Amino acid sequence: MDEVEAIADRIIIMNEGRIIANGTKEELYKEVNKEMTYAFQLAHVQKLNKNAIRKIKGVTEVDFSDHQLQVTVQQNQDHLSEIIAELGAQGCGILSMNKKEASLETVFLELTGRNLRD
Repeated sequence: MDEVEAIADRIIIMNEGRIIANGTKEELYKEVNKEMTYAFQLAHVQKLNKNAIRKIKGVTEVDFSDHQLQVTVQQNQDHLSEIIAELGAQGCGILSMNKKEASLETVFLELTGRNLRD
């Protein structure tokens, strides 16, 4: 799947001989990925108020573990600028940030309910 992700312009996913999805990587991701997760490495984590982050429109989950804040948002309610502003207002400096997106393997699993080796 990694090779397909790297080189394919359009992708067809088949299950039991039937085409169940067809499109670009981005189109397929949107079809199954209704949420997106941002991972933040923060300075001054002792100041972090997770409840304030949870109250931001579109935020569905907030988790802090292993010195990393993970904020999951609804795909159509992505208020990243508000999350960043809230972290700044709390005095938590952002050292790094990553966006975690679905992979083609995740898309395949969601659409078929099966592992690649099944």
